[in-house]
Amino acid sequence: MLNLIAALPLVSLALTQGGIEVVRRPPSLTLPTCRLGKQYRRVERLNAAPAIADEFARQHLRIAERDAPFRLNDVAAATSPPERQFLRAYMGRHETIVWYYLGGLVGGVRVVRLIGDDRSARGARWHLSGDILLGPPCAATRALLAGVRSTGQQF
Repeated sequence: MLNLIAALPLVSLALTQGGIEVVRRPPSLTLPTCRLGKQYRRVERLNAAPAIADEFARQHLRIAERDAPFRLNDVAAATSPPERQFLRAYMGRHETIVWYYLGGLVGGVRVVRLIGDDRSARGARWHLSGDILLGPPCAATRALLAGVRSTGQQF
């Protein structure tokens, strides 16, 4: 019984409270590792890249740390956790690719491109480019880095 209690944070637990489904891990998700070269540094935790968190907050996009509770469905209340959960980032000198899971009816992995912006008076390092792709994260990452652009997707 003690082993089960110790394993609970590692298991995707759904806590339904008033229709809000909160989980710590997206269901059935295994993240691949992309080999992008030495110019991109893999980041596994959002708190290791505060400039990414700052840009999401600047855009009023709430995002949870990896393995932190987030909403899996579209039902929300004022005290609900975010509907996005950080999965991974690949940080380069002039652009960064961020993977996150978006909960909800059209939920799934999203891959977005951030571009360097050193001109901000407030010192913001990254700016969401508006480019977002769905699908296998490594393929979407390579497509964004190769110049594929998109519009009209939900962040």
